[in-house]
Amino acid sequence: MPSGDEFSLQRELAQALRSPTGAPLLLINRSGQITFASPAAEQLLARPWADLAHKSVADLFDAGETAAIQQANTAGTLLANLRTTALRPDGRRTPVALALSPLEQDGQWMGAVMALRDLSEQHQAEKDLEASERMFRELADALPQIVWITRPDGYHEYYNQHWWSYTGLSYEEAKGAGWNLLLHPDDRSRAIERWRQALESGEPYEIEYRFRRASDGQYRWFLGRALPLCDDQGRVVRWFGTCTDIDDQKQAEEELQRAKDLAEGANQAKDQFLATVSHELRTPLSSILGYSQLLKMGLLEAQETTEAIDAIERGAKALAQLVEDILDTSRIINGKLRVQMEPVDMRQVIHDAVDSVRPLANEKSITLTATDGEGEPYVRGDAHRLQQAVLNLLTNAVKFSTDGGAVTVLLDNVQSALRVRVVDDGAGIKADFLPSLFERFQQADSSSVRRHGGLGLGLSIVKHLVDLHGGTVEAASDGEGRGATFTILLPVLAVKPTGTDHTLVVNVSPPGVGALAGRRLFVVDDAPAAREIVVSTLRKYGAEVMAVTSVRQALEVLPSFQPDLVLSDIAMPGEDGYSLIEQLRSLPGPLGQVPAIALTAFASTEDRSRARSAGFNDHLAKPVEPERLVNTVVRMLEEPVVIPH
Repeated sequence: MPSGDEFSLQRELAQALRSPTGAPLLLINRSGQITFASPAAEQLLARPWADLAHKSVADLFDAGETAAIQQANTAGTLLANLRTTALRPDGRRTPVALALSPLEQDGQWMGAVMALRDLSEQHQAEKDLEASERMFRELADALPQIVWITRPDGYHEYYNQHWWSYTGLSYEEAKGAGWNLLLHPDDRSRAIERWRQALESGEPYEIEYRFRRASDGQYRWFLGRALPLCDDQGRVVRWFGTCTDIDDQKQAEEELQRAKDLAEGANQAKDQFLATVSHELRTPLSSILGYSQLLKMGLLEAQETTEAIDAIERGAKALAQLVEDILDTSRIINGKLRVQMEPVDMRQVIHDAVDSVRPLANEKSITLTATDGEGEPYVRGDAHRLQQAVLNLLTNAVKFSTDGGAVTVLLDNVQSALRVRVVDDGAGIKADFLPSLFERFQQADSSSVRRHGGLGLGLSIVKHLVDLHGGTVEAASDGEGRGATFTILLPVLAVKPTGTDHTLVVNVSPPGVGALAGRRLFVVDDAPAAREIVVSTLRKYGAEVMAVTSVRQALEVLPSFQPDLVLSDIAMPGEDGYSLIEQLRSLPGPLGQVPAIALTAFASTEDRSRARSAGFNDHLAKPVEPERLVNTVVRMLEEPVVIPH
């Protein structure tokens, strides 16, 4: 049976094979086996299809010419008017002429179509020659490729119908060297030179070039091939060529290369990112580990001890910020970063952000000021996320300012927008780096000798947060050493909100030493270090604290301890914090109504929402500073208990 590819080719040539000329036609595969014969071919060869099926051409024709047939079929070349002898089953020999036209699919030779002509009647030689030419043209026109023939000097004297349909040229325009006009300008000189070399050497011609299509003016890639036909003395008498459209294949290759380049770029970015993360982790860890060991060994004086504790605190905060930036970036990439939109007073947001960054500015003797202009300061947004955006810009400004410099935050209105500008007189930004400034992992100096650390995530987070609020953020700088200005524009809330202050960011006074005196608090956490720091902190502020390591232990002890508030981790082996709060809320009496705080490393907006939906009254993300922990507990104990549903 013919293969799937052969069946495909048969379908493409079906019209030619059923030509009303009744020409004897054979379809052979690359091995020279017959896979189809027209009725006229069966009659000429005096063999029914059952006798022809899968026979080799060597079994049908004189041995002197079968080698040439096989050679042309294997090479995928055209063979025209070859005289040979057909061997009939009864032993008779019939002189025939044959033409061989190769079939090509997806750049691969699949076999050939053979047209036979009976030369028994010599007086019909002229008629037979005419029929042979007609058959060749019919076969050439049936092929999906462009077929062409030239004289020995390269003058084009024949094109099949596919050429005329594709190019839209007339015969006068295309004859001779007219084909050059359709070549892409970038390919023209190369193609002409390659063709000249083939004509001079007699070597096969092969090239990839682009031809303009008449229907839409598009240039498409073709694979051009040509082989010379030589006489008995080896002189070239004709060139037979084809042009196969490979544009789709070429585009696929280019797309694959682009994908490969992107993948390699992503891998390089990943490796660079991991190397930067490793560096940024090790830097604070070095001070934390080093000072912790020195404190443990008791080798530090009083002043040195204070400095060591400050260094450990800075390192821990740096690690916490590093983790938070990575998590925020992950949420942004996955489309999971959410904002809770409410009326927000941007004066308060800026005030809180300035207060947060002031200690860092004081370390470098940087003057940090905030100026409010006239106009409405209200926007609709998430105060926490807006403060994060302003704080990131302020932190960057302080980090890239020299000691004794100045950083200013300006708030005013521009038409229907509220404008926040962060201006510094520090390191400035190179002009060629400004366009990529807000992209992830971008740093003006990513070398091993850079002066400033960081992952290159802060500004990309700022841009995404501002985008979520329907605003824009831009950066401007006159160059290195000339400072920079970052400008945020947000849609202004024209109507001043009434009632209570809607700003979510609030500065809270430090708790007093006895803030939790007389309070019974219950802690559930399987991690010893995390559990002990919480217990120790709460006890320092006067609370009576009981701690357990699992949900099972908690449910056993809670009824007898009767706490005023429960703090529970979420991720624990066996049963998690969600299971605990579900069972706790199902208990009757006051114990089922006890306030509960989720104290967990799951810190996304979705995690906070899930904790509240599960029955927790509040959510604190680890690591949490002692003052914030105590303030949250105090607030929870003082507020009326509302059980989430």
